[in-house]
Amino acid sequence: MKDRDILNAMGGIDPELLAEAEAIPVRRHVKGAFFKRALMAAACLCLLVALSVIIIMNTAQVPAPVLPPEDGAEGTDPTVGEGMKFNGKTQIVIGSKEELWKYQSPLVNRLILPGDGIYLGAIVEARVIEVLPDVYFVPGGERYRIARLQIIDQIVAAGYPNELYMCYDAYYGADVFDGFDSFIIGLDLIAYEGTRMINIDRNRVESFPNIYSTVVDIGYGDVMAFTDGVYDLSFFDKVDYPEWIGSIADELLKDRRYPAKVGYTVDEVKENIREIRSDFNIDDSVYKTAEEVFGNEVVFEAYKKLMNDSQSIFLGSYKLTDYRRSINGFLTEDIASINEETGEITYSEEYTSEDIAALPDLGAAMAELDIANMELPHLDLPSGSRLLYATANGFYRQNGDKLYGIIKICWYYKCEGMPEDTSAIRYFAYDYCYYLYESDGSSRMIEVDELVDLIGKDQYVARESYGYIIAMT
Repeated sequence: MKDRDILNAMGGIDPELLAEAEAIPVRRHVKGAFFKRALMAAACLCLLVALSVIIIMNTAQVPAPVLPPEDGAEGTDPTVGEGMKFNGKTQIVIGSKEELWKYQSPLVNRLILPGDGIYLGAIVEARVIEVLPDVYFVPGGERYRIARLQIIDQIVAAGYPNELYMCYDAYYGADVFDGFDSFIIGLDLIAYEGTRMINIDRNRVESFPNIYSTVVDIGYGDVMAFTDGVYDLSFFDKVDYPEWIGSIADELLKDRRYPAKVGYTVDEVKENIREIRSDFNIDDSVYKTAEEVFGNEVVFEAYKKLMNDSQSIFLGSYKLTDYRRSINGFLTEDIASINEETGEITYSEEYTSEDIAALPDLGAAMAELDIANMELPHLDLPSGSRLLYATANGFYRQNGDKLYGIIKICWYYKCEGMPEDTSAIRYFAYDYCYYLYESDGSSRMIEVDELVDLIGKDQYVARESYGYIIAMT
């Protein structure tokens, strides 16, 4: 749920990750600069001075997520998972971005606020009823865990349902909320009724009535934990920050505008939040149904048709009329557009049922990749180099009557023992390649120029350079 702030790897933005982030169905409202601070302490304040966000649900009580049947069982909801196949992997991730961040200056890691502006959000007091056992994935996005929240108090909100689903970065464990009685959470709506996500652990699609996230990150001030009604700083120990980041708690507590301090009760923190809201004339976030938000029945019906497609998942920003198609967990170039007057749906590169059936099985192809042990195609690594982070992500493209599956693999290495490799100068290696898969079952590695000749210029085909990078600390 973090946008460009987490894309600063190796001193620059990886176009692949940027393209992925832009494909996530995130509702973001960005205003002009408000508090231009470099620390995430300001992010929590951004929550408190946010304008209202429309939260949408059809009922006061949130139902459980709709799951497809277990293998061999007869389905009860034909719109969930039917026609979709997950025969392998939708994404491969080796290592973690944290391995990259720890070698960088604090000015280029996640402590930077996203852009110059603020995100709109809402603030509630809640209990975490459970964290679902599996890891989830939005095509083109990151990996998430999902917590089910019971709302205790609507601090900067009105008319919310009793329960909500909140996703958070799977980097954190399923037990991160254990041991605390309640939380004050800054929430951001990212998707709504009928939201479908891919359960990576079970290789299937699951449907949720809503999905929220924290505005920035669960450990940078957007979540305040309480034990026996008192603000509990031990939550910051549970999120397990590397030592190089420093104490997030110290930074927050030094900020006089942060509403929680050592020894504060939950009522005192809530009163501080309400005072800040009053100072800035902030109205409560008001809940409405999706139909009310769209305000146009024909557009809403067209939206529901897209969301119930049995062979694709369509992703789009909140209340927009353009949605990107993903098939079997992999993004395509196809954009479905809804006419706001007639509700007619048009497609930029429509994939027919026959096309979908003929597509190469990228999931199965990805499951066969051993990216941790692959030889780099463009670099000879120095001895002693250590893999920090590697990813494999796929997407589909068509050109005329040709259908292609494409997998991009990226590697980030720490190069030990290089000349002048000291505490002040550190060496890294970055390499990437593309594999092309065709409907006839053939596959091969393909260089960027040839790939562009084949499918045309494409936001997912980056021309970034590879080689050794010197990082100054």
